[in-house]
Amino acid sequence: MTQNQTNVEPDKHPENNTVSQTSHVLFGCMMKESLIPVNLEVESSYEVGKGPPKLDVLIIRRTGAKWTKAQLEFLPDGIRQSRCKHVILELKYTESINQVAVFQTLGYLGSYVKLKALKMDNVCAFIVISKTPSQKVLDQIGFEPTDIKGVYRSKDILLKPIQLISPNDLSEAFYNLWIKLFSSKIKQRLSVLKKIMSLDIKKFSRAILLI
Repeated sequence: MTQNQTNVEPDKHPENNTVSQTSHVLFGCMMKESLIPVNLEVESSYEVGKGPPKLDVLIIRRTGAKWTKAQLEFLPDGIRQSRCKHVILELKYTESINQVAVFQTLGYLGSYVKLKALKMDNVCAFIVISKTPSQKVLDQIGFEPTDIKGVYRSKDILLKPIQLISPNDLSEAFYNLWIKLFSSKIKQRLSVLKKIMSLDIKKFSRAILLI
């Protein structure tokens, strides 16, 4: 190897990247097909400034003063209790939650607030984590359970706009079903699919049925 050559370590888990990318695409499609018909704006990425980079997050925007009854049918716990008009939603399907991930989301939030010239209380962010966080991890990142099962908040006032959603631990209420399809537990995903198939399929997007 010459001095001009650089050692590049191969990806040890390329299949995880593929699964994560596919999951993000399905997640975005499902959100758009479910929420756009109920008058919510859904953007699958946004640009910081006039050029790259584009951030791989979902933006849900509400125009009304509060969520409508139709919108609440598809908004999961955590988001449905939020009063924010702008919701940044990030999926961690194969990745683990850690301080870097939380700070990254905080950076997304700050960039979005600045880009759109918004007030901080109009924007919040949710990290959807497929794997249930252990108590050790929660302690490391400074988060704690809320009164809503499967939803976690930060103990740090600077991270107050960010919450975690664990699909594994959400209730099986109708409005949580679509997001529980991204649970890390296969049995739970199958159980949710069976429940969905027993309900009015017309209420669900085509993307859900493709998972």
